[in-house]
Amino acid sequence: MRLLPALLAIAVLAGCGPVQSTSTLMDAEVALEAARAAGARENATYEYVSAEAYLKKARETANRARYEYSKDYARKAVELAKEAREKALAASNRKEAP
Repeated sequence: MRLLPALLAIAVLAGCGPVQSTSTLMDAEVALEAARAAGARENATYEYVSAEAYLKKARETANRARYEYSKDYARKAVELAKEAREKALAASNRKEAP
């Protein structure tokens, strides 16, 4: 009888991998688009290109059903995209200041 709850918990947790991975991938795509819109491609090239590379790797690993790795790569893409956006905004603020 004790085995049933443990098996149910394992089944539920196993089903979460694709959902969490997909959610994190979407977060990365949104963050990358925000960085692009802020001009990160020109003003924070390293971070922007790195975020693109991590997002690509996240998609590849998700396609191979390696959801935990995919989620990790997507999180890194989000971090880099946010950093790229911040740098791009700071650069555009410096350009606008007299």
